[in-house]
Amino acid sequence: MSQPKNKPHKSNTSASPSNIWQNAGFWQWVVFAVAALVYVNTLTHDYALDDVISVTMNQFTKKGLEGIPDILTKDSFYGFIGNSSELPGGRWRPLALLTFAIEWEFFGQNPEVSHFINVMLYALCCLMLFRFLCSFLGADKFWIAVTASIVFAVHPVHTEVVANIKSRDEILSLLFIVASLTLALKYHRHKKTILHLLLSVLLYFLALLSKENGVTGLALVPLVFFFSDKRTVTDALIKSIPFFLIIVVYSLLRIGVIGFKQTEIHEIMNAPFLLATPVEAFATKIYVLLIYIKLLFIPYPLSYDYSYNQIPYKNLSDVWVITSIVLQLALLAFAIYRVAKRDLLAFAILFHFLSIFIVSNLIVNTGGVLGERFLFQASLGFALAIGLLLGRIQQLYQLSMKQIRNTTLLFLTLISIPSMLWAFQRNKDWENDRTLFIADVKTCPNSARTNNGAGTAWILLSDEARDSVIKMQYLDTAQQLLTKALKIHPTYVDPLLNLGVVYSRKRDADNAEKTWNSARALNPTHPKLKEFDRVLALMYLNKGNLAAAPGKKDYNLAKRYYLRGISYYPSDAELLYNLGGLYFTIQRFDSARYYWDLNMRDNPNHEGTRKGLDALRAMNR
Repeated sequence: MSQPKNKPHKSNTSASPSNIWQNAGFWQWVVFAVAALVYVNTLTHDYALDDVISVTMNQFTKKGLEGIPDILTKDSFYGFIGNSSELPGGRWRPLALLTFAIEWEFFGQNPEVSHFINVMLYALCCLMLFRFLCSFLGADKFWIAVTASIVFAVHPVHTEVVANIKSRDEILSLLFIVASLTLALKYHRHKKTILHLLLSVLLYFLALLSKENGVTGLALVPLVFFFSDKRTVTDALIKSIPFFLIIVVYSLLRIGVIGFKQTEIHEIMNAPFLLATPVEAFATKIYVLLIYIKLLFIPYPLSYDYSYNQIPYKNLSDVWVITSIVLQLALLAFAIYRVAKRDLLAFAILFHFLSIFIVSNLIVNTGGVLGERFLFQASLGFALAIGLLLGRIQQLYQLSMKQIRNTTLLFLTLISIPSMLWAFQRNKDWENDRTLFIADVKTCPNSARTNNGAGTAWILLSDEARDSVIKMQYLDTAQQLLTKALKIHPTYVDPLLNLGVVYSRKRDADNAEKTWNSARALNPTHPKLKEFDRVLALMYLNKGNLAAAPGKKDYNLAKRYYLRGISYYPSDAELLYNLGGLYFTIQRFDSARYYWDLNMRDNPNHEGTRKGLDALRAMNR
């Protein structure tokens, strides 16, 4: 969109009443305010989803400043998993964890502070994006920069990145990338001091420490220089050398911290193409690229999870796979053809493809089939393309400067209002785990993970319900969802464990035992099993007490229940005491002494057992 040469636009930083609408200093704060406004209703939210990994259950983060050395020198999942042998490998993203540790040091467990920082960082990212586009596009494309920045700021597909505290790594990565490129363009265009270049490279290094997305700079940085400076490919590559060198430094550091370890994953929830043939895996990955484009244009519905089996495996003969192949190739062919002409639309398309390629599973397994957070950086290409297309329409109709301004503002109003309303509504789903899981199982009803998550949410709601009828209704809903999760993925341990919880809440000890033992067969060392064994012991204690009660006195049944409870928790004081008491009642004194002696060994302060042994001694037994 070229403006008339006799009315050049200067992107001033000082505003005045006469040029406020074309003032970059004014618009950067408009972009900041709009971006912050979209997510203002997340400020009172709790932690949700993966926040446990990076914040609430990360041993290094919770140490505050003392945890920083471990954060810098270990895999980013180590603080959560706590066992290097169980790490999937390949994740070193210390910068976001550093910010969480600092927050924990000064504010403790405070999700409101974390959400506020996420919103401010997102708004700052959008502001820096606007400044980058102003510098990259030039003064004559000012309104394209405004359009692209606002479209990016209000896009609902970003809700996961902002509302999920853990996804701060995505925000920091893009923030430092655009800030770095802005300074680099300033240095090369205006011959700034070497400090500007060094600061630019430092910011790019911080982007790499935030998330691996920065590695796309191998192609993106020279691409930016090529399109912005109207110079040769060689010139663009030479200017990119400092950034290439810092990628090498980062790679060496990364290898030093986490090595080349890549644990082979045998759980389909973390290896989504485990059961697919090579052709099915490739076809499904290509199909997902089409879904990404669809979400950019129509960000509805949205979900935190698209794992097995929400997106079934595809074949190359599938019509949507063919559509995706044709569309991707057509866009790439157009972009490559127009690169030589320095068509900025080609840059926007290539920016999207380079950003999405690294998370497409075509090179590295991301652990998921699709993730809305993976669109965060790539959506910049989409937003820029929208701005460029609007500019070309305005140019086609030879609009005046005033008409360009008015049509741009009208377009942004029409786009922003529904986008902000949808993002605002979607933010509500992210209030906490329960709201998110219950909402998203409706969006992705065929995902084993969403069904398990929703089942867990209904268990928690049943625990809070006071009315016994409502409590049971919630448990029934949880049971249905967890059963569906197991129907989708029969060897999925998490819904087995949670289904056992449902049975335990319903006081169905036999089914709880059966379900938890099924989980035990799949994962004998699962840490939750010890907790559930304690629950089983308590349930069989209660059943034994009922069987031995005065009105029933079924001592054989009571004994079986006590012994089953002891098999799960051999040192339980009440089980050992009551079983000894049962034997005392039926005058099997040797057995009574045996179990009471065991109880005194494990629970030496148990008063009832001491009195029982005293009674045996008084009887010379």
